[in-house]
Amino acid sequence: MASFERTTTTPAPDIKRLAPDMKVTLGAADVTIESYQVLAQSAADGKFYNYVSGDTNLGTIAGVYTGEEVTLTAAGDDQVGSISSMAIVSKDDIVGVDFDTDYSAILQLKQCGIILTEKIEGSEEV
Repeated sequence: MASFERTTTTPAPDIKRLAPDMKVTLGAADVTIESYQVLAQSAADGKFYNYVSGDTNLGTIAGVYTGEEVTLTAAGDDQVGSISSMAIVSKDDIVGVDFDTDYSAILQLKQCGIILTEKIEGSEEV
């Protein structure tokens, strides 16, 4: 006779993906990219860097970095990372945007498919 064990898992409170992550090339620069860091695609080389508010080259948001924290150097090689552009994310978890002053970032996040919320709550899943 077969037996089974019932377990429950609690969903992660930080992000709900609506589509799979995309693999992108992170440009070599002297930065640390944290999880849920807002990234912009460079108009010059097509690689992804940290979002810089008001910058003509790195001021258009492409998505939110979803990989592990990584430290890059300008002298080093480019690395592959993952971003999500279709997800529900809590404002508190997003890194690199001041929501009190950067109103264009809120609009750009919405345009790239990021749904912002104050808090993500979920029930236990079986």
